[in-house]
Amino acid sequence: MNLPCKTVNCFLLIFLVICFEAFFKVSWALPKPALSSVLDKKAPPLKTTQFPRGVPSSMRVVDVYNNNRVSYHETNLGGGVIELGAYYSNLTLGGQEFSVLIDSGSSTLVVPMKGCVTCGDYGNFYSLEKSNYEGAHYVSCDSDACQCVTSECYFCPVSRYCSENVTSACGFYIQYGSGAIYGVEIEDLLQWDKYKVPVIFGGMLHETPDFLQAPANGILGMAYPMLSCNPNYMPPIYSVLQQRDMVQHDMFALCLGHRKGQIMVGGVNTDLADGPIEWAPFDISNPATYYRVNLGGSIRINEEVLSLPEFDVGIVDSGTTLFIVTPKAFDVIKYYFESHFCHVKGLCSFYSWFQPNNVEINYPSTIVSSCVTLTDEDVQQLPSITVTIGGKIDLTMTPDDYMYRAYDSQGNVYRCLGISTSEQGGGIQAIVGDVLLQKHLIVFDRENRQIGIAPAHDCFDSCSEHHSCSSCIRNGCAYNFETGSCASSRVLEKDSSAGWCAGFPCEVACDVL
Repeated sequence: MNLPCKTVNCFLLIFLVICFEAFFKVSWALPKPALSSVLDKKAPPLKTTQFPRGVPSSMRVVDVYNNNRVSYHETNLGGGVIELGAYYSNLTLGGQEFSVLIDSGSSTLVVPMKGCVTCGDYGNFYSLEKSNYEGAHYVSCDSDACQCVTSECYFCPVSRYCSENVTSACGFYIQYGSGAIYGVEIEDLLQWDKYKVPVIFGGMLHETPDFLQAPANGILGMAYPMLSCNPNYMPPIYSVLQQRDMVQHDMFALCLGHRKGQIMVGGVNTDLADGPIEWAPFDISNPATYYRVNLGGSIRINEEVLSLPEFDVGIVDSGTTLFIVTPKAFDVIKYYFESHFCHVKGLCSFYSWFQPNNVEINYPSTIVSSCVTLTDEDVQQLPSITVTIGGKIDLTMTPDDYMYRAYDSQGNVYRCLGISTSEQGGGIQAIVGDVLLQKHLIVFDRENRQIGIAPAHDCFDSCSEHHSCSSCIRNGCAYNFETGSCASSRVLEKDSSAGWCAGFPCEVACDVL
């Protein structure tokens, strides 16, 4: 009997689906992400928002091999802190490309705008005239979109804030520790991986010096909406995706590898984890702002528990590079180090390198890192430091993690302390930054008000870069016909769910589809 080709294709597809169900089912306790985008890792921003955001551009160096002589150097911004790094993702606004820092400690999308005279050399500046989106426009100051929304903002110092730079346009300002940024609100078409949606964002027309560091030229905040009141409410990008039903589950995940990372929205690719995900509850404020966690009032140095004052509540912040504690807690840590590790060069000298980032008398307008000329062998004499989140999740920094490498403009390498201080306020006593988060998969499960963390070394699954069925299968990956996702074929080793397969049968199905 000669069947029409179309009917044969249907029978083939049915046969393949049965095979998939029988042999290739994969079970996920967590939903797969709707978006999985590669993050590059580059140098972090240099100044602070409400909290310290990165590594200062200047270094105070103690030379332990030259009578502890103290000198000052400028960090080589082209790569001085690249081994520590911050993580950024690529997106477009009106067809114009930007690399934005993924920041779980803020909620606003901000990029530098043409006409910003105080901005650094970011390469790309947003221009309304260059937008390829017909509906791109400045948000009008008398529109409903330009106001402080009490239901989201909790407290409104003014009902609306108009731009000081663009006539009749809506403005924004965000206060930072060493100044502020301000600019104009714009609506344009965002394209971020598979997402394509009109959004309102901030076009920066003024910044404090060194606010961002190339190649990052923007910030994408992923925290709760209340932090997007500047003072007008700009709906966070994550909230916009939720409102348009583009995010099925209220969660996102960051995998922060040594060289690259990934951000996953609406779910998590557990295949990136090198071990089980451990869970702990968030300590969410009312109203919700940051991703707060309980820290238990102590850390472990090697295996010894050290109680710390003012160390009960902290925030998990991918936009902050260092581990930040209060001055009182820092002093206790420093005293412990000096009491137990004085054999490490320069630690107990008059010009000890165990100092927080601070304003120096010699450089009154500059925050400087505390750095030292230690060798790798010297650094390995220092202890590990473990922070426990929610009484359940241990995050351990090795000496290599918290004594990060930095370079001056001549290429000389130094070790700089990745622990610093700040008076946070608002009930927040510490910031869990990238020195602790790197080499981990972090799940921000807003739906169940919990955080999940697992070890993850590389965080880069090249399979996620393939978007078509045939490209996925022919590159040795596994394809999911239900979600259209591509992942490592290791996914087939997990327990059953539905839709995943790899190899020749899937390639045939791809051709049929």
